[in-house]
Amino acid sequence: MNSKKLAQVIRNIVKEEVRKEVKKSLTSFINENKTARAHTKVQEQQFTSNASLNEALNSTISEQEEWKTVGNFDASQARAGFAAMQSGFGPAQKAPVMANLNGVPVDPNTVDESVTKAITRNYSELVKRFK
Repeated sequence: MNSKKLAQVIRNIVKEEVRKEVKKSLTSFINENKTARAHTKVQEQQFTSNASLNEALNSTISEQEEWKTVGNFDASQARAGFAAMQSGFGPAQKAPVMANLNGVPVDPNTVDESVTKAITRNYSELVKRFK
């Protein structure tokens, strides 16, 4: 048996085994999901005669009941949340330290001018040429 045939046989066997395991995993996941939904179902309402649409609307309602209210939300909380999303980068924060491939800090003044120019260059015109 040559190596190409052996590789093809191995590929087919692996493909079949992966297919079996994926099918088994998906089946168990679906069954777990169904049992979990059966235990948490609240009284379903009849919105339309379309069963799938009705199921989607009922699941939306049951998920909304689990949501918590925000409470008193003011501007200071909004600013704090926005600052957290920015990961602390703002005008009052120090600029990040430049580092080389090994993680050693590099003084920006010692970096070659051609490298700085390449990093800070506006490449939008170049990209437009390729479109």
